[in-house]
Amino acid sequence: MTNKFLSTSPLKITKDEVLCDLVPMEATHILLGRPWQFDKKAFHDGHSNKFSFNFQGKKITLLPLSPREVNEDQIQMLKKRKEEKA
Repeated sequence: MTNKFLSTSPLKITKDEVLCDLVPMEATHILLGRPWQFDKKAFHDGHSNKFSFNFQGKKITLLPLSPREVNEDQIQMLKKRKEEKA
């Protein structure tokens, strides 16, 4: 892995920074590792695939994309790749 970037929280609700490896992906993902889960005392519901944690006294729940949203995202990424190649 030769590409890395420094990321801030994509949710704009925390001030965390993470040094990330850059890898190609076929869908929009938020990758939450075990250190993050334990540091934030996050709860993962494996059945519904939701992450919940408290931030500044508020309960935050991260939901997965619906199948329709995943499909729309895939279409947008395909269009973007075609535009970049043109």
